[in-house]
Amino acid sequence: MNARKSKRITRHMKTLLIEWVKTLLPEEEAAKVSLQNIQHLMPKEQHYFADNRIYLNAYSPKWIKNGIKRILKQYPDTEIEMITMEKILWTMKQKSRYQKITL
Repeated sequence: MNARKSKRITRHMKTLLIEWVKTLLPEEEAAKVSLQNIQHLMPKEQHYFADNRIYLNAYSPKWIKNGIKRILKQYPDTEIEMITMEKILWTMKQKSRYQKITL
């Protein structure tokens, strides 16, 4: 992946993260969310420890980035800016179903 594509993914990840946080907050608080303060609203930990393994937290910036990359790998003709949180959730559910079957 080249640097230009990586930057586009990072920018889109931030917009998706802002949209998701705004859906969780009341309208007054949602109006205050911006690119400058989104990092202060997110938890510091991106991973959690369970069953002697380290897992990536859902809805963290890295989780969203990985979801975008997974969609682009499956559907290379997809525009980065057209990816939504619903598509990311759908791909993550497909991944978890596949893992349950293979175990």
